[in-house]
Amino acid sequence: IVQVPETTVTNLQPKIKEVCPTPGVRNFPRHHFIKLIFDRPVFHDSGNITVYREDNTVFKVIDIQSSIVHGDGTPNVIIAIEDEYEKRQKYYITVEKTCFYDQAGTYFEGIQNLEAWTFTTGGDNVREHIHIFGR
Repeated sequence: IVQVPETTVTNLQPKIKEVCPTPGVRNFPRHHFIKLIFDRPVFHDSGNITVYREDNTVFKVIDIQSSIVHGDGTPNVIIAIEDEYEKRQKYYITVEKTCFYDQAGTYFEGIQNLEAWTFTTGGDNVREHIHIFGR
């Protein structure tokens, strides 16, 4: 008889598959939502998503529990930004690591690197941009 060692299942963190605005995009519409698409359903816990201007001043702090954040319990999180972005301005988006968790209770690692998710605004008649992570 051969003993097979028990394996431990590791709870892998939820991963982002797509975001809008696409990182590095230029001419992004000045009035547009923020979208995160995860690889599985996620739930909102606590924390903030913060949009910074290029000079590191805060444009908008979004409490994950606020009424403008939609998609709790689904893979699709949409944030209905009500403020209009400034013209020709570069922005950075960060996500705290306590914002989202999956059904197993495993938290998304967050986005803290200011260079990871940037975009620059332009005109208002620009089509939606979605980025597929890992491609």
